[in-house]
Amino acid sequence: MILINDLCLNYLEFSPPGSQKREAEGIRPLILFLHGRAANEVDLFDLAPQLEVDATVLSVRACIEMGVDSYGWFYTSYPPGGVPVYDPAEVEAARTKLLQFIHEAQEKYKTPPAQTYCLGFSQGAIMAYSIALHYPNVLAGIVAMSGRILSEHAIVDASLEGLSGFPILVSHGTEDEVLNIEYARAAKKILQKLPVQLDYFEHPMGHDITDVNFIEVKRWFLNQKNKKWGRSIAHT
Repeated sequence: MILINDLCLNYLEFSPPGSQKREAEGIRPLILFLHGRAANEVDLFDLAPQLEVDATVLSVRACIEMGVDSYGWFYTSYPPGGVPVYDPAEVEAARTKLLQFIHEAQEKYKTPPAQTYCLGFSQGAIMAYSIALHYPNVLAGIVAMSGRILSEHAIVDASLEGLSGFPILVSHGTEDEVLNIEYARAAKKILQKLPVQLDYFEHPMGHDITDVNFIEVKRWFLNQKNKKWGRSIAHT
């Protein structure tokens, strides 16, 4: 694994076998992996070849260094029995940086928004939600695993151009000890009021990615592939 640092965030790249031939034929879809708090770009990288779809995967390192080989999108504290505490300004700075990275990656890999996806786990899922619900025209869809929608991102204009038919997969463990299942259920209520295309799953598991829930992710991406990797996005 070679860490690449030519864009505003560092990342690992996975290209499936035969990628040179595919690139010669045309555009390849792009999938961005967004890891959780206090992890790094390696955390999700092994999932890339397991997707078994013809796409370039970039596993992105979050913007804040939190320790040795430990990164996050923003700092969060967890008071006993209370609601997680964070700085909204720090979250917004992370979203701005992630938006910049998405645009830079699309330019580098010559991939349009209609063929660009985000898969986020935990804090990475929070970031994926933050982009999808307010800047849907930069992506083709998201997978949000074990995450939540922050209060400042929950106020969404249902008529926002680009949300219509926007594919979202939500997966969460009912025994999640980090982000309670109620966060996923709250997200479901928000998303059901929007014109998005929602797939929602709960499993009797904790804060993790296993074969149990990853099979849904594989199926979801295969469905995107069968739809020719893309959706109609209005130009703004």
